[in-house]
Amino acid sequence: MNTATQTGESQAARRFYGGKFRRHGLSVDSLGWQSVEKQELRFGVLSEIADLEGRSVLDVGCGFGDLLGWFRNENVNVKYRGVDLMEDFVKVARERYPGGKFWAFDITGDPPPDFEPPFDYVIASGLLGLHVGDDYNFARAVLRRMFEWCRRGLAANMISTYVDYREDYLAYTQPEEIFRFCKENLTWKVGLRHDYLPYEFTLYLER
Repeated sequence: MNTATQTGESQAARRFYGGKFRRHGLSVDSLGWQSVEKQELRFGVLSEIADLEGRSVLDVGCGFGDLLGWFRNENVNVKYRGVDLMEDFVKVARERYPGGKFWAFDITGDPPPDFEPPFDYVIASGLLGLHVGDDYNFARAVLRRMFEWCRRGLAANMISTYVDYREDYLAYTQPEEIFRFCKENLTWKVGLRHDYLPYEFTLYLER
C-alpha cells in the first residue's frame, strides 16, 4: 500500500471517529456500534478462534480498550495489547486500564520502536467496517499486516455484501472474495462464520 493511499484512508478514519468522539465521548456511539450487547457478541465470536487463556492478544483498532474489559468480565486471562489510529481513544483506554499496554499509530505504516510482534493472536473488531476509499485493497493490506504480526492466528469481522440496504459510510465486503484472497495469499487454514448477525461475518486465519 503506498503512502498516499495510507494517508487518505487514515484521514477518512480520523474524520469519522474524531467527529463521533467529539459528540459522544466515552460511548459505543463513538466507535460506530449500535449497542454494547452487539459489541460484546462480536467479541465472543472473535474469541472463538482458539482457547485464548494465557495467550498474548493484540487488539487492532482497540478503541477504548473494551475487549480487555470483556476478557476480564469473562475471566479469560490474556496478555493483552491494543493499538488504534485515534490518539484520543488510546488516551481513554490507558486511563480506563492502567495495567494494559496501548499504542497509537497507523498499522499500515511503521510501528513505534517499543512495538514488538509477534503476538499469539491478532484480533480486529470493526476495523474493516468503515468506508475509507479503496476498501477491498485496504482490507487486504490490513489482513496481511495482521497475519505478519500473529504467531498462531487472527480473527477479524467485516460487513457482508449480503444486505438489504447500504449506508454510504460503511464498507461492504464480499465474503467469497476475501475468503479466496486469504486462501491464496496467506494460509490454507481459513474459516468464515456468517451466522451470528444478519449482515456481518468473521474470518478466522490460522498458521
